[in-house]
Amino acid sequence: MAAYTVLYPYARPKFAIASLSLGTNAHHDLPTKIRVASNLGYDGIEIFIPDFEGFVNQVREGKHTELFTEPIPTSSSTELDLACAAAVYNLCNSFGLEIPLYQPLRNFENFRSQGHIDTSLAEAERWLRIMPAMKCEKYTMDMYIDAQVDAFRQLGALAEKYGVRIGYEPLSWGTVIDNWMQVWEIVERVDLENVGVLLDSFNTLGNQYADPGQASTICKGQTLAAMLFNLEELAISIPRYATMTMIRLDV
Repeated sequence: MAAYTVLYPYARPKFAIASLSLGTNAHHDLPTKIRVASNLGYDGIEIFIPDFEGFVNQVREGKHTELFTEPIPTSSSTELDLACAAAVYNLCNSFGLEIPLYQPLRNFENFRSQGHIDTSLAEAERWLRIMPAMKCEKYTMDMYIDAQVDAFRQLGALAEKYGVRIGYEPLSWGTVIDNWMQVWEIVERVDLENVGVLLDSFNTLGNQYADPGQASTICKGQTLAAMLFNLEELAISIPRYATMTMIRLDV
């Protein structure tokens, strides 16, 4: 189960759970997951994009009308997205839940042309547009370097229009970017205040330390001392402001 700790000096950390971790949206809709997160005592819930898309489709089918105080838009997909985002925020707010993160924007990589980047930016803007309605400012990214840097500069500039910060998360199974060192190189070169690194213990350790195929469950040639040294290098290399003040803990 994924949880997020939002770090504030001398204050109790705030914990949020991903809606993905509360069951498949085929059987558990987003409003139910929000209520469950509140009942479990979390401070927030990060909204998984397929859960939100499922909610929008259900609203389009005439469900969840009790969550809306204004007529539900029917003529514009953009207006429906915005109305649904506001409904999700209001429901979370009624349970005292924050929405610290909206995720994930996938396949934002391997760019071959500006046309490819433009198509990906158009997809990203659909989600950036609704995030202010959710009072959510952080958007996480799941994944050659030069093209990626250029694309992220453009994405960061687009996100700034909506007051959104981009967190780049290296996935352990990534085919191009799969560790924090590569992500930090990109983020450092992008050099925008609203583009940072999202650190995830599962993906870091799953890629650089663990190997269930080995009898020891540790990557061949890897040692605990070497892994700890790498984590110390991470702490030294990445300024705290660049981690989006958020660290994902997988427990």
